[in-house]
Amino acid sequence: DTTTIDDVIVTAQRRAESIQTIPIAVSALSEETLQSTGVVGVTDLRTQVPNLAFSRTTVNGFNFAIRGIGSKLTAVSGDTGVGVHVNNSPLASSRIADAEFYDMERVEVLRGPQGTLYGRNATGGVFNALTAKPTDVREGSISGEAGNFDTLRFKGMFNLPLGEAFAVRAAGYYLDRGGFTDNVTTGNDVDDRSLWSTRLTAAFKPNERFDSYLLWEHFEEADHRLRGSKLLCTPDPGRTTVGAVTVNNPIAQGLMSQGCLPRSLYSDAAFGAPNTLGTTEGPIGLGTGMLPFNANAGVVQRRSLREIQSPIDPRYEAQNDFVQFLANFDLTDSLQVSLLSAWQTDDFDARQRLETFLPSGRFLPTAFSPGGVFNDPQLGAQTSPLGYSRIRRGSEQFSTELRIQSSFDGPWNYNLGAIYVKYDTSGDLIFEIGRAHV
Repeated sequence: DTTTIDDVIVTAQRRAESIQTIPIAVSALSEETLQSTGVVGVTDLRTQVPNLAFSRTTVNGFNFAIRGIGSKLTAVSGDTGVGVHVNNSPLASSRIADAEFYDMERVEVLRGPQGTLYGRNATGGVFNALTAKPTDVREGSISGEAGNFDTLRFKGMFNLPLGEAFAVRAAGYYLDRGGFTDNVTTGNDVDDRSLWSTRLTAAFKPNERFDSYLLWEHFEEADHRLRGSKLLCTPDPGRTTVGAVTVNNPIAQGLMSQGCLPRSLYSDAAFGAPNTLGTTEGPIGLGTGMLPFNANAGVVQRRSLREIQSPIDPRYEAQNDFVQFLANFDLTDSLQVSLLSAWQTDDFDARQRLETFLPSGRFLPTAFSPGGVFNDPQLGAQTSPLGYSRIRRGSEQFSTELRIQSSFDGPWNYNLGAIYVKYDTSGDLIFEIGRAHV
């Protein structure tokens, strides 16, 4: 009996090479490895890739951090510090944080700056997902899972060669799962998942010098997923002194509050609610006379982390289309020209209440809120302040890359290339507090 190490071929340097010979810190996970280690999506890569961290932002962005290098931006237009690629095409926005892996060739994670070969936003490293391509073997597979919370998950693929030069490969994925969290106000389960994705790839290889493929992938999700977890808070009453001056007025104290104190989340006090005078809606409500000085005074949240209180269920919708074309042509036995082009559209719309509790304060009768009721143009009639946010974003990207690379027998080789990327995006980040846009 002997122990051997498989010769894993990667494209970390934009050419097919053995992972044991390239001078780059790279982790490569094949389809078999992803399945055997339980890596369902990018959030699970942390268990298999050294120095990798992954998190999501409050505006539905995501952050890869490799060796501590990433991006903590919460802006809608913020870029990551780690390059995200699919089949070597860079993506400024994607659904990799929402989707799951299916019918993959492998996943590569490169650690350290990769700006030379992968361009901008690769300071920390590169994540590169490589999908399975058509082969000359007729094959197919399908797998299914069922579990609690009414979970159903299906994955499948079918590869069909059509003659000696042409082959097609179709793959798909479907997930439907009930909600983990109970909205006790509406009586509905939230934080569910309902998504599906399909991929169709056609490959053409008429001879040994030319090969190409055309890929189309569609992703769609529509469910009631929360963009974050339950919000806990130890209320901050505000400052009682400023220098040597004592502050006795509760309103003045509250206006110097930061909402919540930096305290342990494991204490009983953590199930309170922010002092609204330290948030957006408090000073506005106070200035218009619609709110008392702290609309969350005395709030005690439910102890279960799987229970929220919101008069509105969250809504999460996303749709993505990705088209890619690759052509390789060998000018000589040691010189190859490659053309890689990709086009993508991405649309996203997420709505939910910011807080996971109900305020104790109610609107007072004013000219803005007759009878203590404010008729909000989006939320309808409201009797208390509701922190509500909506993120809408659409984007379109086109990229094309031309490369000429050598494969001489000697110690010197070169890789010469140029890339063009055009990325357009527009979006809205709307915060609603039960009275007006902010």
